[in-house]
Amino acid sequence: DLGHPIVTDSPTGNGQQIDVDVFTDPVSGKSYLYWGNGYMAGAELNEDMVSIKKETITVMTPEGGTLQDYAYREAAYVFYRNGLYYFMWSVDDTGSPNYHVAYGTSTSPLGPIKVAKNPVILIQNPEKEIYGPAHNAVLQVPVTTLPIILTASILMPAFVEPIFTDEQTKSVSLKACGILSIRA
Repeated sequence: DLGHPIVTDSPTGNGQQIDVDVFTDPVSGKSYLYWGNGYMAGAELNEDMVSIKKETITVMTPEGGTLQDYAYREAAYVFYRNGLYYFMWSVDDTGSPNYHVAYGTSTSPLGPIKVAKNPVILIQNPEKEIYGPAHNAVLQVPVTTLPIILTASILMPAFVEPIFTDEQTKSVSLKACGILSIRA
């Protein structure tokens, strides 16, 4: 514990400095910090990994969107695949039945982000009593070439599902999992 936050001020003048994600770019080897509630910001981390290069702070909030599709709320997550940086984020509020994950891509780790044509990739499934999936992570598992999305919901421990079919991104059909099983 540093005893103080890495980011103290909002680059937009509003919102909260929460929900951080650290991403190390496999292309450049540089590491980045992403954060924000009400906005998405990113910055390159210094070599100490506990401070940012302030001159690289970039507001990256995807423009437009509604609470039904991709209006940014919080919880940015970044991964790299086949020449593109994938950005995922939570939309709406944790108490909303509409709380979900949207995504977009960029050719740079600091944007700009091009929102996907069908941006909603992860949403609740009330018929299966799965509520509140939003904050998420993506794993690259050695037994498969397909990245796998992982999330926890309000009532269930975790969900695992491949998010690509060949080279196509797909929406995820959520299933409750007690023990995570990985399949190609």
